[in-house]
Amino acid sequence: FAIAKIHAQDLDGISKTVVFLRHDFIETVSNEKGTFEVWLKQPNTNSFFPKISSVTGTGFFVAHSNHLFLATAKHVANNMRFSESDQVVIGMQNGKSVGFPIAILRGANTNDWIHHQKADVSILPLDPPPQLIQSYLQQHFLTSSILEAGTNRPPRDVMLTIVGFPLGMGWGQDTEGDFIPLTRKTRASSGFINSGNLFLLEDPSVQGYSGAPIFDLAESIHTASVFMPSGRPVACFGVVSSTFSDNTGGKMGAVVPTKFILELINGYESSHP
Repeated sequence: FAIAKIHAQDLDGISKTVVFLRHDFIETVSNEKGTFEVWLKQPNTNSFFPKISSVTGTGFFVAHSNHLFLATAKHVANNMRFSESDQVVIGMQNGKSVGFPIAILRGANTNDWIHHQKADVSILPLDPPPQLIQSYLQQHFLTSSILEAGTNRPPRDVMLTIVGFPLGMGWGQDTEGDFIPLTRKTRASSGFINSGNLFLLEDPSVQGYSGAPIFDLAESIHTASVFMPSGRPVACFGVVSSTFSDNTGGKMGAVVPTKFILELINGYESSHP
């Protein structure tokens, strides 16, 4: 089933490819007798309810050749399973959100997460039903050319844009809320480090941005009298991984370069032509 891919330069188009990932679980406590689920009882009743907590993160959809993928940080993927409690939330044209179990997007092929051996990045091959693609997923997949444009180190004088869900915000979490992934502008502060596994940002990350893509949107230059296109292609330079910090309060965000996503995709496609 053919799927329309995002080639757009505008932020609204790019934001359609970004998804909120959520795993709900019953809280537990442990003591010398073992581990126990936490259930809450309403006063003066016999009604019990489990105490639910969530772990969340950001991911994004990618289309490469004839395959579809969900990409995120490995430490986010490790929390995401295939039960009804594991959801992917996407934004619709009306600004509202809709969620699906990850298992439905994975499809009947029952692929598992593919984790990179050296870098904090993972992909999940997807095979959603055609009716799901037609009704909900059109215009939600990033064309792989935007990944391929970002395989080199990002120039340190170029503004980069993180798109995701810090602190679990921006996914339309209440009935009046809109699905608008939050953005954060920053610049690269280093070249590739840790044997090429990371580059650093001038600013720290925020919890919930893990797994978020970071883009050069190739924004045009505007002055009072001049409008100049940047001449660069839109590029995805990587996936937000973590924050490096020290005991003085200094912090810098760490990003896994895009080349590691492409390595996983190419490895999968070489065995699934």
